[in-house]
Amino acid sequence: HLEIVAPCVKMAKKSSMCNCQLQGTAATRIMNRLCGEVQAFLQHHAKGMSAPARRMEENWCKILAVWNHFISEHLEFMVRCGLDGSIVVDFLATCLSHGMGKEAELEDLIEKVRAAFG
Repeated sequence: HLEIVAPCVKMAKKSSMCNCQLQGTAATRIMNRLCGEVQAFLQHHAKGMSAPARRMEENWCKILAVWNHFISEHLEFMVRCGLDGSIVVDFLATCLSHGMGKEAELEDLIEKVRAAFG
């Protein structure tokens, strides 16, 4: 999912599409940092270094935070970019089935994505 969401963050950062501020910091900067942290974790894991399940869940939650922002604030952008909404729904459904995130919020995000992508 990092391979899917990271390019969206890069496009948002290069364009003026996302001028949102989160806690006084540019949302694109925060999303870029979260993607970077997940990438570092994956590289560490690829070298055969195991990580506790808690760390894996933390990284899923970082990707969830990025998707949450895009879905909540920039859903039309996602549709215009030709993103495959079913992949996002699958990710959100996985979060829901594993208890990552708030159930009602995840269900709302899933509905928004399904409605936007048809």
